[in-house]
Amino acid sequence: MFLNIKELLEADWSSQVKEYIVTVQGKIREIDNSFRWYYVSCKTSIKKVMPTNGIYMCGTCKKECDYPLVM
Repeated sequence: MFLNIKELLEADWSSQVKEYIVTVQGKIREIDNSFRWYYVSCKTSIKKVMPTNGIYMCGTCKKECDYPLVM
């Protein structure tokens, strides 16, 4: 059964069922990064890392982060 959001919100849900599993398919259209809600982090320690001379070094595990995560 496929429902759009309007149909999903208006659906008649049984009060006897305590839980439903719903899968929502969507498409990311834009990422808002203007307010700096994200940070670059080390994969191992998940701590924030800042570049120094273009190299990301983790202050916690003292390793270079080749491919830092954007959290």
